[in-house]
Amino acid sequence: MKEFTEESILNYIKKKLPSPDARVLVGFGDDAAIYKIPSGKYSCITTDAFVENIHFSLKHFSFYDIGVKSLTSAISDIAAVGGTPSVAVLSLFLREWITAKSIDKLYNGIRAAARKYWVNIVGGDIVKANEIAIVFTIVGEIDKSNITLRSGAKPGDIICVTGNLGSSYTGHLLLEKEIDINAYGFQNIIEKHLRPEARIEESRKILETVTVHSMIDISDGLSTDLLHIAEESRVSVHIEASKIPVNEETKRAAALLKLDPIEASLKSGEEYELLFTISETDFKRLKNVKIEIPITVIGKVFEKSRKNMIVFPDGTTEPLIPIGYNHFRFQ
Repeated sequence: MKEFTEESILNYIKKKLPSPDARVLVGFGDDAAIYKIPSGKYSCITTDAFVENIHFSLKHFSFYDIGVKSLTSAISDIAAVGGTPSVAVLSLFLREWITAKSIDKLYNGIRAAARKYWVNIVGGDIVKANEIAIVFTIVGEIDKSNITLRSGAKPGDIICVTGNLGSSYTGHLLLEKEIDINAYGFQNIIEKHLRPEARIEESRKILETVTVHSMIDISDGLSTDLLHIAEESRVSVHIEASKIPVNEETKRAAALLKLDPIEASLKSGEEYELLFTISETDFKRLKNVKIEIPITVIGKVFEKSRKNMIVFPDGTTEPLIPIGYNHFRFQ
């Protein structure tokens, strides 16, 4: 770091990034970026921080992983409202000992995610800090008819989720406990934790097919994020434990860690799967659409007068409480 100035780092980074597409009029290197919004579209914007020793540890994450996950997690918020990401700026906080090789790996990860989701990196800022952190701000485009919020769930809706749950949480614990990943065949759930995917394409296909009443991405855990929908929509939710999708690899990892896989799926943040509510009629239509990952019905929406509940296979019920990640939960 001592060999760099802020300007030389920015120039170095600029060379690492892909050339912007036709949407960008003024990109990286000026005081502000300028890009075109297609006629009839709205803009959506989000920001997301990825901080050392809070969201990642250099003990487990490569700089490439940090680049991929920091951008992907921000892009996931755009998918959750029904948008398409367009441009991104970032604030990068770097330790003094950082090397050009580390910056290369970090930006290779960012570049890979940017290309995958067709996002232009158009600017940013760099600050010397005691810990590494990346803060991405993403601007996207959205059709008014596709806007999906947390606040639209209706009594009678069914609750759906993409993909499988519990992998990120169990993957994190496997890394923390230094379990031999290859010996046990846990590569997929480690990949889910280190390099997750944003469901941009899945969001687009769902919204082209059905009317989504509410949607959120699972970043804090199924229990916490579903209760966000319930609160914002002024409804109650019931989910069935037996229907929560947990894959076999995650179940094996949970058994090794002596965890209940359902509890793991309720806790697991940073999944970035889509959690949404639609009518039962629309779900029948959705089943005819080719989407590469599974979509599972896990419950139903009721009037607010009822309690939020989870139903277990033996018929017993418990209140659904938020047991996902909370930045400000103090022990």
